[in-house]
Amino acid sequence: MSQSLQAPASRQKQFMDLYRQGKHKLAMTEAEKLVQNYPEDAFAWKALGNCQLQIAPDEAKETLERAYALDPDDPLTLTALARACFMAGEKQRAQALQARSIELDSGNAQAHFNMGHMLYQMGSYSEAEKFLSKAEELGHSPAEVLAMRSVILSLHFKFKEGLEALNRLYTLRPQDPTVHNTLGNYHKDMADFRKAEWHYREALRLRPDYSGAYSNEILTKHYDPEASAESILEKSKKWSARFKPPQVFDHGKKDTSPNRRLRVGLLSGNLRAHPVGWMISSALEQLPEDIELHAYSDADAGDNDPIAKRIKQACVWHPVYHLNHRQLAEKIFEDDIDILIELAGHGGLNRLPTVDTKPAPIIVKWVGMQISSMGIDAFDYFLSDSHETPAGIDHLYTEKLIRLPDDYICYQPPGYKPAITALPSLSNGYITFGCFNNPAKVNDTLLAEWAILLQQLPGSRLFLKGGQYSSDEVCERVLATLERHGVERSRVLLEGPSQHKELLESYNRVDIALDTWPYSGGLTTCEALLMGVPVVTHTGPTFAGRHSATHLCNAGMPELVTDNWEDYRKRVLDLASDLPSLAVIRAALRTYLEQSPICDAPRFARNLHKVLRAIWQRHCEDKAPAALTFNKGGQAWFEDEAKPVKLPASLLKEFDWDLESPVTILDNGAGIAMRSDAKELLGSGNIAVLVFDPINALDDAEELAQYGEIQCFSQVTLGSGQPVILTSAGGENDITSLRPLSPSVTEPPQMLEIPSIALDSIEGLESLDMLALDDRHDSLTILEHGAKALEKALLLQIRVCFNPTHENQADLGSLTRWASEHGFRFHRLHHADYLSSAPEEAPVQLRQASELVTADALFVPDIDRMAEMNDGLRIKLAFLLHQLYDIRDLSHWLLMSANSILANNWGNSLEKESAITSPCSIIQPFASGSDCNNTDTISDDLDKLLR
Repeated sequence: MSQSLQAPASRQKQFMDLYRQGKHKLAMTEAEKLVQNYPEDAFAWKALGNCQLQIAPDEAKETLERAYALDPDDPLTLTALARACFMAGEKQRAQALQARSIELDSGNAQAHFNMGHMLYQMGSYSEAEKFLSKAEELGHSPAEVLAMRSVILSLHFKFKEGLEALNRLYTLRPQDPTVHNTLGNYHKDMADFRKAEWHYREALRLRPDYSGAYSNEILTKHYDPEASAESILEKSKKWSARFKPPQVFDHGKKDTSPNRRLRVGLLSGNLRAHPVGWMISSALEQLPEDIELHAYSDADAGDNDPIAKRIKQACVWHPVYHLNHRQLAEKIFEDDIDILIELAGHGGLNRLPTVDTKPAPIIVKWVGMQISSMGIDAFDYFLSDSHETPAGIDHLYTEKLIRLPDDYICYQPPGYKPAITALPSLSNGYITFGCFNNPAKVNDTLLAEWAILLQQLPGSRLFLKGGQYSSDEVCERVLATLERHGVERSRVLLEGPSQHKELLESYNRVDIALDTWPYSGGLTTCEALLMGVPVVTHTGPTFAGRHSATHLCNAGMPELVTDNWEDYRKRVLDLASDLPSLAVIRAALRTYLEQSPICDAPRFARNLHKVLRAIWQRHCEDKAPAALTFNKGGQAWFEDEAKPVKLPASLLKEFDWDLESPVTILDNGAGIAMRSDAKELLGSGNIAVLVFDPINALDDAEELAQYGEIQCFSQVTLGSGQPVILTSAGGENDITSLRPLSPSVTEPPQMLEIPSIALDSIEGLESLDMLALDDRHDSLTILEHGAKALEKALLLQIRVCFNPTHENQADLGSLTRWASEHGFRFHRLHHADYLSSAPEEAPVQLRQASELVTADALFVPDIDRMAEMNDGLRIKLAFLLHQLYDIRDLSHWLLMSANSILANNWGNSLEKESAITSPCSIIQPFASGSDCNNTDTISDDLDKLLR
């Protein structure tokens, strides 16, 4: 390069003096002049690029590319350009440029440190440490090296070495807020909450805008047994005032079409094999195509991470580690995200300053340090369930609660799950309690309670496993605390970290898992259940204290959830005192878990889809966020709306009947309520059931009520309005209000006098679509006293006994005549029971059940009434016929006559192998020459064996 094209040495020195003094704005002005006067000088462009890295990083890369083109072998230009490329998201090129810089100038300490810092930010900690050591060897600032090394050591669970590094750093930089913040994290991990809190507050005193330290203080309070939910909320609510963003995005021009495809953002640095990844990945994969997912990740996990790979396949993937909070917010806004789901909370790698700018019109908190209300104004909703957030605690949340019908997460068990071995106590001769939760959750209060338990069960052992147990200091704290409470050290096993599969295998050494308090286990509880180990929990005061509670309840073990220490110990001792039962539990737990809603990804995704569409639909209606609660059937209501959320048919993966109003069924005898599919029927939101249960046959009415609308009245029956007497010939199935046809010498004992109610006398019954009667009572009397109420009914289901055994037991002929006189016609028999005459010892080929004993007779409106029905009633009747009896021919005709598009959609939803046959004409059902298929392909159990 000719001398005339270079800036004079004096001008270069003038720039360098300003730059080294930290006067970057003045230095940048000087660099701009150099570029203007010496446009072919690589130094001038390099000088300007380095200033831009400090002041305007978005502009630096283009400037440094000019310097690189002019002098591609300048190590300092390569280092600066590497940083600019990294900040632009070009991490591979950044690494290559930095490696070339080191190759050209291997003695440059800054170049080695820059490479270490880059690798650290990318999560390659072991590689980062190599370059940091070399930088230190070459004389780089010890404080900068120690700051990064202490964090790396912590991430590798080398707590002793990490704390030593931090203490040396503290000596060098006692007024550095980042040092105090890191020291706070160390003491939190050691369960020394008072020291942790002191360091966080010192960090904030030294740097009041240090949001990371504030987040860590809030997080630490959830581990602290002395903190209350109210005090944590108060601390959280101060965030928005303290860290108020300079600008909030305006979404006024947003397209608010309610049914368009939604762009949903996921914001987290843990979209990988991490508790966040394990608990969201399977559900994300099941979301329908009208949800377009965008993942914003600060940690670009490698291709060997199976969870990251799956999430990448389900989402548009955006690595954002190189973007600052404001740049990330602008990217989310420019990507036109409709709903942003935050998945880091107050944990590490959080982007709360980004969220605080409201880069999307709706922001939802889910998983990822989901420990209590965020307390931040930008958050609109908090995704939860009825166990995590029971009724009556909404005041502890600034967000509106969304209570899903099951668990608030969807667990994905790993493909390498180990085999479950026998109960270890059977060979050990003693019970082993285990806890693999984060050791920061194992505080002194908890250890004191565990000590009582260990003393109550002499000979038992305690097995604790976790990263911090590689620290002698942590181990000594645990052992000394237990020892002070009378537990010998020999009864306690402390074990450090291991690979995930090995961690799961370690549960084969545990009989019973002890949950932590006040911060319970989350993923660890699911993993214990996966390995057959029951978990006993004592709920804490915050969301963080109820993770295990919801997992246990949804896995079918609510009895293991307690709310005090006495019950906690009692549950544990009950399990420990019955080893045969404990062994059975161990063998069954994995199946319970995997078949529970916790692992039902399609079900969870359906509910999550409804959540996303519902809150977007509400936003489009210009309504403020409101609490959204699901019932077990999947119906959801906003707190200020009477009707459940209804999604347009175009957004549903499954066929939706879209009834104008629910079908009202009066169920006398609980035959409908005791169907095996009763929960599914109620959960559809299309059925409301009024049950008269004369003999108390229905024992799960309260559970059914969680799925849909059902009311149950015990010890009352339909009838004439006069009392009836229940009698029994012995068993529960013999209880009836009818007298036997051939009374024995001894009259059946009278059990109870109960009232009967005439159907026509029931007030407040606005409409009745279906009546279901069993065969234990006088069906004809019930019908005669209900003719008026049944004038517009759509369906009658009446149980018929074909060889009557009692007086006034209605036969099919009598029922058919009554039906004909009142606008109904017999359609078919359903659910027939047959009796076999073959003895038990008869050959298999002779065990035919041929004698028809009972069946449900179905009656539908006659031809005249059918012709007068409006489209809404026809659709209702079609729904009943199909959903309750799988009657497709008449259902199809009804739908075609009401809404051909609906009929076609319904037909398309049926499985191909069960195509609908051409129906007979309803108007002329017995026309000669009809092509009607006379084979009853629907009746079930026609040849059942002797029961």
